[in-house]
Amino acid sequence: MELRDLKYFEQVVNLGHFGRAAEAVHRTQPAISKSIQRLEAEFDAELFVRENGELVLTAVGLALMRHTQDILRSIDSTHRDVAAVATGSSGHVRLGVSASAAEFLLPVLAQQLLPEFPDISIEIELGMNDYLASALARRELDLVIAPYTQTAQECDFARIATDHVVVVASREHPLFAQAAIALEDLQAYRWVLPSKSGATRKWLEQVFEQRGLKRPVAQIESNAISLIPQLISNTSLLSFITRRNLHMEQLARTVREIEMPETTMTREFGVMYRSTGYISPTVRTVLDMLRTSDSALP
Repeated sequence: MELRDLKYFEQVVNLGHFGRAAEAVHRTQPAISKSIQRLEAEFDAELFVRENGELVLTAVGLALMRHTQDILRSIDSTHRDVAAVATGSSGHVRLGVSASAAEFLLPVLAQQLLPEFPDISIEIELGMNDYLASALARRELDLVIAPYTQTAQECDFARIATDHVVVVASREHPLFAQAAIALEDLQAYRWVLPSKSGATRKWLEQVFEQRGLKRPVAQIESNAISLIPQLISNTSLLSFITRRNLHMEQLARTVREIEMPETTMTREFGVMYRSTGYISPTVRTVLDMLRTSDSALP
């Protein structure tokens, strides 16, 4: 099996067309066809079939594509690491970060890591926990900083901190004029919430449902913590964010926690990494530093 054939095979899968794949790699279409034929001969099976005029992977083709992605990404990672040694660079880390982690963990990481390893380069991708965990398993990311999720297959989780997610409102919100605030009182107001697939939103909705109450009504859906002060500071909207974010100066000036034990969600926050396969020295450096970040967290 030749690496070149695997690269051409991946192009055909991604573009769905032999001709477009040939153009992408600056080869002729017959050359691409011969590469596919060599692979099919090696496995004694068809990799593609045509359905309604479109190229569709067979079961064998799907299996080969999964391994092809692993092989090509592993080669890319090896090239980056070796090139980093040759040029004196410290290497590259692809880091997936949840919205809440971006606000309070990334500054700590930058403060601790960059002075000691100034030549490390970090590529950051923000996303929802399940998406980031899947990207980690597909080797599209090296590490993920996020709350623990059970969807992370073949991945390990190193706890960094225990986190609490709480209900917040504007400091001028009418609720704070009451002598006591009950869960039922929150139903009179609408919310700024993360997407429906988010674990924190699902947890909050279950709290209301278990007490025979209607789910919170999201008037605005957003995962951007930095937007919350502008969204709720001059409105009656409520939100549900990590308590750690209340240490942020902008939030602290405009937002206040509605202290209710039943709406305080406790979760484990940490770093996910693949439990099998190669971990580069650069990724290991960042992983080890993240594991010891708890003492520096707000």
